[in-house]
Amino acid sequence: MRLNPAGDGEFKAEYRVVKFGQWYYTLDILQGGGCIFDNGQPDRLVGVTRDVTEQKNLQKKLQAQRDETENIFKQQVAALTASAIAHELNQPLTAISAYGESGVARIRQRCFKL
Repeated sequence: MRLNPAGDGEFKAEYRVVKFGQWYYTLDILQGGGCIFDNGQPDRLVGVTRDVTEQKNLQKKLQAQRDETENIFKQQVAALTASAIAHELNQPLTAISAYGESGVARIRQRCFKL
């Protein structure tokens, strides 16, 4: 069964099947031609079918953990950005307030000296 005449005849297919009411994942691998002919006609395929359910479930779990980690990272970046913006706004506002208080104090000193 050579799907690509220039290839090595390897064929891989992954399926999701139901067995006894549960979903399972299988991987079918046909290598080296994998097809047996009888009188010039394909008669049967030779290959391996593996149960990869555990691997698929692990991949899903890892992807969910990656997604959760990414969301936490995004929240941390947002919090740090908000903190930096607040700091940048508070610095000039504090300076303005200090200069204003200083100006008011000087005006009071001059007014009371007269």
